[in-house]
Amino acid sequence: MSDTFQTSDLALTTYLTINNFLFVNANRRDPKRVVFEFQETPVLLKHVEKFWNGKTLVEPFSFLQATKRIKAKIYT
Repeated sequence: MSDTFQTSDLALTTYLTINNFLFVNANRRDPKRVVFEFQETPVLLKHVEKFWNGKTLVEPFSFLQATKRIKAKIYT
C-alpha cells in the first residue's frame, strides 16, 4: 500500500481538507491536471468511500471557502 492517496478530483480534495486529512502535495506535472496527495490512512480511505457513495455532509460555506483556498494554491 502506498503511503499517499492521490486524486485529481477537486470536490474530494475539498472534502478531505475540510475533514482535516493531511495534505501532502499538489502535483502539477501535467499542465491540464493537478493531482492532490494526502497521507493515506484507513480512516481517509473510509471517508473517500463515503464521499463516492454520497454518504457525507458538509457545511456549504466551509466547502466554498476551502475550495477557494485550494484553487489559490493551484494558481499561485
